[in-house]
Amino acid sequence: MRKGVLVLLAGAALAVASVAPAWATDVIIFDPDGGGPIAGQHIDTLDPAPGNALSIGINGSSPVGTVGTLLFQANLGNATLSGNPAFSFNFGSPGAPAFTVAATFTEVVTKNDGSGGLTFGPPVPPSAPGSLQGNFVIYAQPTNGSNLAGVCFVQSCGGIPVLTGQAINNTDFFGTFAANLAPGATQTLDQSGANNYATACGGANCLTVSGNGGFAVDVLVTGVNAAFFPNLVVGTSLVFATTQQALPFRQADPAACFSSNAVTSCNVAGAGSAAVGLVNGTNQNTLLQSDASLSFQGITAIPEPASLTLLGLGLAGSAAARRRKNAKK
Repeated sequence: MRKGVLVLLAGAALAVASVAPAWATDVIIFDPDGGGPIAGQHIDTLDPAPGNALSIGINGSSPVGTVGTLLFQANLGNATLSGNPAFSFNFGSPGAPAFTVAATFTEVVTKNDGSGGLTFGPPVPPSAPGSLQGNFVIYAQPTNGSNLAGVCFVQSCGGIPVLTGQAINNTDFFGTFAANLAPGATQTLDQSGANNYATACGGANCLTVSGNGGFAVDVLVTGVNAAFFPNLVVGTSLVFATTQQALPFRQADPAACFSSNAVTSCNVAGAGSAAVGLVNGTNQNTLLQSDASLSFQGITAIPEPASLTLLGLGLAGSAAARRRKNAKK
């Protein structure tokens, strides 16, 4: 893994390993209240709850060469260390820390198998590898974002950026999505609890194709708030991975709107006939349920004071042991 890169993997029924090679995970320090009474925690994964993605300009029938933009937004759900829970975020607990993730990047269809199976690549020619595009932001929030309304995922509700980055157009940029375009195979779009889109598509129930897929893209870290990430620096690498990107929506409500740049709130329509047509996945845009995780790699560690103290005691003990050994000679 190259130093100074954040890797974003978005997937569904596909395992992460099927999209990109497996990488080792590094431990970082994360302080959820930005230097407040809650001590920093050692973690290796931040796990967003199921959220939303909107693929603008691409559906299951898009021909090779079609360029689109993917918008992503979700709440962080919990953090783990070696697969064990470290702590959970807000989610209904007043006063508890809340965090959101918002991202945007451009993609191009590189293959269409003619039956809804798409492959994606970076939107730049081979002559311009490694160029940057899009935005990736983790926000500290006073409240959780609303999947249904699509609000409070960026700055509009008082969000503070604590980590920022940009997608890199390189050979690691890769994605797939397989949509079922067979006649009569459509389903109700919103199957998460109550159907909030029963009359949102021309007065009728919003429908969707079914499908799943995966995505991988490196993201260069361009900014870090040290109060929240005390041992991360610009140029640190981490992995952002979705293990599920699927249709229909069964774990989260389809979002009514998105941010076009991971900064401005709700300036792009999400669900409903105005954005995805009467059948999601067959019109100009495709709305997707996305479930993600963020894990870290290539960390340039800044030792904690306690670690430095232990290191000093260890060195002092080693020196004393050597002196005693020499005195006996």
